Amino acid sequence: TLELSLPVLCGQLIVGGFGGSDVPERFTRALRDGRRGGAILFKRNLPDIAAAAALCKGLASAAPPDLPPFIGVDQEGGRVTRLPAPALSLPPMRELASFDDLDLVMNAAKAVGVELGALGFNLDFAPVLDVNTQAVNPVIGDRAFGSERSADHSTRGTSLRTTGTAARSTCASSCTWSACAATPGRE
Repeated sequence: TLELSLPVLCGQLIVGGFGGSDVPERFTRALRDGRRGGAILFKRNLPDIAAAAALCKGLASAAPPDLPPFIGVDQEGGRVTRLPAPALSLPPMRELASFDDLDLVMNAAKAVGVELGALGFNLDFAPVLDVNTQAVNPVIGDRAFGSERSADHSTRGTSLRTTGTAARSTCASSCTWSACAATPGRE
């Protein structure tokens, strides 16, 4: 079993961000000392695909081998896309769901998971279980697969399982926990 001191245990709950495409020394120390559980990267950190891969590799190597970091991104498709071209650019999830084609959703989710895993990410903060219950609220809108919980359940659940499976299988050599599954998130 892994025994952690209280400061390290608490640190593993923190996934933070930073500016620029280089990991700041202070952030590197926090990862190395176990006072940070990982990083979430945004457009400001990802000027191109090569920089994204290098940044993920740098974050992974900064952490102790027994505490691999969460390396996350909010790569949803539509208006929430953090990685630049030539990374896959999906339409909003509402548009994917409008085709009523589970295979399409599964293949799109798998493609995102494989791509992120290949770059070194092991966590995607995509809104795979969001339901747009407030039509006048612009925050979720087309980022959700639909507006009715029961009608959208199978599509959203399939996306969650598929993206998670693809990411887990892609990053199995560097990811030792189940953090590779896509999880609900916000901008």
